[in-house]
Amino acid sequence: VCLFVCLFVCLFVCLFVWVCEPAAFKTLAQGVRMYLSGAGELPKTTLGNLGGTEFQRLVWKRLQAIPSGRTCTYGDIAKEIGRPKASRAVGAACGANPVPLFIPCHRVVGAKGSMTGFSCGIGYKRQLLKLEGFREKDLAKV
Repeated sequence: VCLFVCLFVCLFVCLFVWVCEPAAFKTLAQGVRMYLSGAGELPKTTLGNLGGTEFQRLVWKRLQAIPSGRTCTYGDIAKEIGRPKASRAVGAACGANPVPLFIPCHRVVGAKGSMTGFSCGIGYKRQLLKLEGFREKDLAKV
């Protein structure tokens, strides 16, 4: 059900882009198709105003800098944004992420590399990481 919600939100973003920038829609839709088939990365896109608090927007911006196929911890992100004791707040910001495919919160793991929360469920987090090149043995460590 959550993957359906993620895909619905993704399609909503694509539709929004189609209405606001018809020329960019084709590129965005093709990129999403390629990503979900495991044949490419999601295209970079300007997401506009997604709401959220100033802190959430700061976290979401940092999440967009995590390269495909890589992970980092909630604590790493907290340190990088200048709030080293805010790893739980970073987790909450990840949970409030309105577009998890475009703001890749699935690339964030627990302090010891453990697989932790994802709004669409841990199973989908694993699937998205696999699409990005993680092997099953790598995911066993995550």
